[in-house]
This record gives sequence, C-alpha cells and structure tokens, in this order.
Amino acid sequence: MERPLDIHAHNENIQSELLRLIDTDSSNWVLVESDNEEMRNLLLEGIVAETSHLSHLVLDLADTQVTSLTEIAKEKLATLVADTPPSETIIHIINLESSLPEEILSGKQVLLNNLNDAPDVLSDWFAARWIFWTDSYTAQRIDKQAPAFKGKIARTFSLYAPEKPGQEDPYDKLEQLAVRYQQSDIAPEEKSSIALGIAETFGRFRKWTQAKVYLDEVIAQGEAETPSAHVYEAHRLLGNNLFESRAYSEALAHLDKALEGISVEEDPGRYAKTFHQKGLIQFRSGYSSEAEDSFNESVKGYQFAEDFAALGNVYNDIAMLHEKVGNVKKTLDNYRKSAEVWRETGKMAEVAKALQHVGAINQIRHNWQEALDAFREALDAAKEAEDEFLETALEDSVEQMSEAIAEKGSAEKKKGFLGRLFG
Repeated sequence: MERPLDIHAHNENIQSELLRLIDTDSSNWVLVESDNEEMRNLLLEGIVAETSHLSHLVLDLADTQVTSLTEIAKEKLATLVADTPPSETIIHIINLESSLPEEILSGKQVLLNNLNDAPDVLSDWFAARWIFWTDSYTAQRIDKQAPAFKGKIARTFSLYAPEKPGQEDPYDKLEQLAVRYQQSDIAPEEKSSIALGIAETFGRFRKWTQAKVYLDEVIAQGEAETPSAHVYEAHRLLGNNLFESRAYSEALAHLDKALEGISVEEDPGRYAKTFHQKGLIQFRSGYSSEAEDSFNESVKGYQFAEDFAALGNVYNDIAMLHEKVGNVKKTLDNYRKSAEVWRETGKMAEVAKALQHVGAINQIRHNWQEALDAFREALDAAKEAEDEFLETALEDSVEQMSEAIAEKGSAEKKKGFLGRLFG
C-alpha cells in the first residue's frame, strides 16, 4: 500500500472502519500494523473508549518469547474469558512482533510456522473478536509464511506516522549483526561491539531479558581486563533496561558505573543521556533534589552536544519536578525553556503541549490573562504542527479563558457602580 498524503485523515478513517467492523460482526479477526508503537497504542485507546460497552482483554507479548500463540493465549487468558460472553468481548494481542528478534538470531522460525494453527484452535476455544497489533515487518512475514492465519484476517489496517529521516530498520540491523556475531574469526573487541548492538536492538523491542544476556557478556569480558568504552556502554544500556523494568536501585548502580567512563567533553551526548535517565529514576523514587542535580548535568551535556530536541525533554522533566514540589515560578520557567528549544528544532506539537501546561497552571491560579496568552500561543503552535486534536482542545481553552476574563470585567464594573451608589 502506498503511503497516504494525509496521514492524519488516513488514521482517523481506520478508526471509523475498525469500529464499523466491530459493530458488524462479533467474531471478526483484524490485523493492525504500524512501525510506530505509540500510534498503535493511541488507536487501541480510542477503540476501547468508543466501545466501552464491550469487554476488552489485552495480552501483551512484549517481554515473552512465544513459540505457540494458541498456547500462550489460552494460558494467559483462561481465567479472564471465563467471566465474559464471546459476543461481548474483544481480545487484543499486542506486540506480536516481539518474538521475532530472537528467531532472527537463532535462525529458527517457530512463531510464524505455528500461527497457521491459531485460527481453528482459538476460534473454537473463544469465538470473540480478535485484534492483532504488530509492526509492518511481522505483517509482511505473516503474508508470506502463515497463509491460514492470514486467511482468517477479515481486514488489515496500516497506520502511518510522520517519517523520521535516517531511521534504521531494526530487523535489517539485527540480521546483519547476527551473521557477524556467529563467525569464528571475530576479535573480542568487535564481538563486544556487536553484542552491544544486539542488546540495543532487543531493547527497542522491550526484550529486556534477552538484552541483559548480551550486556552481561560484555561486562564479564571487561572484568577480565581494563574496562573499555564498551563496558561502560553496557552498564548504561543495562541501567536503561532495568529502569524500564522498574528495578530502580539496580538501574542507578549501573548508570553510576557507566558515568565512571563517560565525560561531558569527550562524549556529551552519552553523558547527557545517562544523567537524564539517572534523574528520571531519582524523580520517580522521590529524590527531588538529587534528580534536579542529575537533570542539570544532563542539560550541560545536551547543550555541549547541541542536541536541542533532547534538551527540550530535560527542561520538560525539570518543569514536572518543580510542579510536583509546588515551585510555580521554576515550573513555568522550565516549561517556557522547553518550548523555546523545541521551537528551534521545529517540534511544534511539543511547543504547543509545553505552552498548554503554562496556560493550565495559570488557569488554576486564576491568572486569566496569562493563561489566555499561553493558550493562544499554544494554539498557534498546534496549528503549525497540524495537530487537530491539540487545536480543538486549545480552542476550547482559549474560549473558556476569554469568557472568564469577560465575566471578571463585568463583575468589576458592577462592583464599581455599587461602590459609587452607596459610597
């Protein structure tokens, strides 16, 4: 399918068509594919919200190595389906692609070969609506290697997101790394480099357990000799993975170890990323002062690296930190800073969201004019970003603040008249 010119209209049409299918048939199988996980999640949230009269059961395969979809579905969903009629249920299988990286490395195609058994078995077991959410690579592989599964799919919907120039295909990267990693003539230093690449790719699929195997290997290799840049990077990636798994104490230990081998002058980008991650952990753990120190180090690194898009993210996190502890001035200052640097990089949707926060905080504090000014500025940014959802929300905010200011002016005029009358 060719990429649509109007992505937003195309994706909105998909939601309408999907809702129509759900209403039409109580046992449809549907495949939704997109390489942007956020887009898939947004559509899923929209479908759940629009069909709240139905039961939604979600099976996330993100950190599971699946060999048989039928077995894992029946095992994980057995107790849940017992309480809901099939005709009133939608089962969502999300991140169907997450088992493929392991299969690429091993050279064994297990999941796709077993998918052909799924239609008959799962339909007999629980004849509900099934929606499968995955990426374009997996959808293409299903077309070629799982004809019976593909034949059961009533419709396939392709979601699109704005293209990111220079974005690497993780499957191509993994296939290339797998070939080189298995060669016998590989030097230890190169093997460590490839292991890092494999671990990083697993991380993109949220396969933390598999990523850890390769990172531990790099760290163990480094312990036998003088730690290299690869070892420090392995600690950083392992810290990131543990953060995603909410193992915060272990994550901090690895990030601190990584920082022993990273300087802001030699590698400002990695320095900034590591301190940013450390700050997020401290923030979520309730250590606000320590988090602010880490965020400030991250700001230093991103400024040194001139990575202004990432710098905007840090300012945004600093704003949220100060908002949590009730420091209004610093909150507003940092939301403004994030908007400024995002504007420089053309991330106008992010500009709009930051200024929306500025408006909302002023609105809560009954600073009507400041809120109106911020909402208007945010609305201009949303229009430039062509984000219709944000535009609608901000138009409502502008209207509310305009009415509040008008009512305040009317009240003050009335007060002035009564004061003169009885004064």
